[in-house]
Amino acid sequence: WKLQTWSLFRLNKLLRAIEMPYLIRRVESSLAKAGVKVPKNPLKLLKLLLIILLLAHLNSCVFFAIANFNQHANSDNIDGQRNWANSEGLIDPSPQCPGSAVPLETVSQQYTAGLYWAMATISTVGYGDITGNLDSMQEILYSTLILIVGMLVYTLVIASLEDIVSQLDVTSSLYKMKTDKVDTYAQIQCLPEPLKAKLSAYYEQLWRSHLGIKGEKLMSYIPTCLKSDLITEMTAPYIEKTFFIKDCAPDVVAQVVHSLDLEIYLPGDCLFREGERCDMLYFVYKGSVDLFTAQNVKFKTVSHCILGESSFFMFEPHICTAKTVDACEVFQLSMGVFLRTLQDYQVGTRFKEYLAVHHPILQEAKATIEKTIQNLSSSKMVRFLDADEGVVKVSKGVVLPDSKFRAAWDYSAFFGLLYLIVSIPIEISFANKSIHVGIFLVDFMVDIFFVADIYCRLRKFAIVKDGFLLSLPKTFGKIYRRGEFSLDLLSASPASF
Repeated sequence: WKLQTWSLFRLNKLLRAIEMPYLIRRVESSLAKAGVKVPKNPLKLLKLLLIILLLAHLNSCVFFAIANFNQHANSDNIDGQRNWANSEGLIDPSPQCPGSAVPLETVSQQYTAGLYWAMATISTVGYGDITGNLDSMQEILYSTLILIVGMLVYTLVIASLEDIVSQLDVTSSLYKMKTDKVDTYAQIQCLPEPLKAKLSAYYEQLWRSHLGIKGEKLMSYIPTCLKSDLITEMTAPYIEKTFFIKDCAPDVVAQVVHSLDLEIYLPGDCLFREGERCDMLYFVYKGSVDLFTAQNVKFKTVSHCILGESSFFMFEPHICTAKTVDACEVFQLSMGVFLRTLQDYQVGTRFKEYLAVHHPILQEAKATIEKTIQNLSSSKMVRFLDADEGVVKVSKGVVLPDSKFRAAWDYSAFFGLLYLIVSIPIEISFANKSIHVGIFLVDFMVDIFFVADIYCRLRKFAIVKDGFLLSLPKTFGKIYRRGEFSLDLLSASPASF
């Protein structure tokens, strides 16, 4: 009981469980960057199973703790010992407090029975062989609460399975036949493994986005009038801001919209390079794009925007390089289509006049980017950069978000938090024999790790915010103190002394 009472003071460490979704996303991102391909549907099922198992584990510990408390509260009154564990013969009818530790075999039986009840209740199966004692108000109320939680979990399971099954149709089979042909061709041509992986990733993203149908083919299934309405609805926020086009007649705008091509880009694809002739205007509909200088130094991340506007309408080369951060869906307007539209609708002269009057707007946008590039060497701008360490130096000892050390740290944080979620409820609910030195050392190391995590997030771990890398400890430490710092500090003490 001394061990159980002391374990109550570690209950605050479970506050860290709020960070579990963030850590799962970080682990997924790290695996993807390491080239580990995790199928979408099995991953979704695995996360769902993890949620159910952790929920069942917590409920089994609480359910037994309620019975254990009732048993000890009525140790001198056998008639008052009304709990499910006593009914199942899993608990000493005459417990002492403080008393002797319970053998591990008995604890295993108690935990297994509690877990069995929790799984049966959460899954809404409810066999009825282990139930809350009807004479115990606490057990009945708690069982009712878990039944409600079980209905919510059941709804979540059905929704997840429906999403998975909906993809297992004839379209999926036909699409798989197409990708199998591509894989066979790649093997016959002996293409390099990185290129094979990129082909596979492209078709996988095409399936996720458009069920395997490319943008122009997808649009070809739609009547011309509806196609214009559809693309207008999707690109209206961009068209309304696009130089010259925003002030054109409706028929010209409709022709431009109708001529847009929808393309998918994978993470790391290059849209254009600095110095290349600008022959395409990009409307980033989904995803993010990094902008780089000629020296491969990233100075900005953009999304839901227009790319290459000044270079396109001034017929000049690109002044920077653009690479996709993640999978992107981009509407594209080619220079040839634009010039042909000017000719067909006889607005070429009007465009020249418009360009002469509004030329300063494009120059100002261009000058802003050029000034940013020129100021990259300034110490004030270093905090906003996300580049190779050899190009732009960050503060000494600062760990970048995409580094291998940070990935390993995130893995450790994920498994450490998983250990706390599992171990602390067991230590509180079950009076096991005296703790082993090995378990004590693991508890102590996990506690020290999360204390170190607070320090690292204050002084060592750079973060990306609003598309910019913040590598100055004073900057990212201030953001952390305004955010999760208070919760993490509360959950960090006491250590396992």
